[in-house]
Amino acid sequence: MGTGEPASASEKVVFISLIAAVFISVGSLAYMRLAEPPEAASRRTANSARTRADMARLERAAQDFHVKYGRYPQTLESLAPEFIEVIPVDPWNRPYLWRKEGGTWRIVCHGKDGQPGKHPWFDLETVDAYVFLSPDKAR
Repeated sequence: MGTGEPASASEKVVFISLIAAVFISVGSLAYMRLAEPPEAASRRTANSARTRADMARLERAAQDFHVKYGRYPQTLESLAPEFIEVIPVDPWNRPYLWRKEGGTWRIVCHGKDGQPGKHPWFDLETVDAYVFLSPDKAR
């Protein structure tokens, strides 16, 4: 379709199909969120709150370890029982991950699906949670 030329019938069909697909997608996503039973929303909120609390406890323990020993631990298990009584597991009964990427340590939870890198919603049912700790300083 050039400037000033009327749209052909096939171009109109493609345009209308795209608009319909967008409306259907948005409507489906809205329905999935609105049709969710209240107990599922409550459980998701509780899982998110628990994960944030667990990760904050692990972060504090790792920071305390760092203050005492001048480095971060090689494993989360190294924190117990001196810095944290018990190493928690995530709400889906998997261990929190502890990894070093570059010079920065991370505490990681991959959410309900247990798979890294999926970010379709901003809740821990499908989104990864991270806590970044400051890099080890060269001594």
